[in-house]
Amino acid sequence: MNNRITVLFFTILRIVIGWHFLFVQGNTADKYVFDNKIDALRIPIEFIQKQGLIAGTAAHSIMVPKTCVENGIRPDFYMKTYHHNNYWSATPIDPENPYLPVPGNDHRVIMQLCINNKEIQNHGK
Repeated sequence: MNNRITVLFFTILRIVIGWHFLFVQGNTADKYVFDNKIDALRIPIEFIQKQGLIAGTAAHSIMVPKTCVENGIRPDFYMKTYHHNNYWSATPIDPENPYLPVPGNDHRVIMQLCINNKEIQNHGK
């Protein structure tokens, strides 16, 4: 899509649909960070901002905002899960890497856990 068409497309979406912001979905951002695909996170955030919209990223893992800061990715906002993990569909944490869910489980069907609650609780203390 050339730049003029892209700008027109996003302008129409803002006016007709009322879009004010877009964000990278949490499980997508988590996967990009865990797979070390940092540009896959950077590119959509910067693209959204260039269209005049507010751009952010959601996350289940605290590593997403940390990675953004470490790599100069500047979203307008972060949206991070924060809740207990003692519910029936919680994804178990990998004991060898507390930033990841247990490998091999189908996490697309069940809800993602809030990874690293303890680190979030202690942030800023």
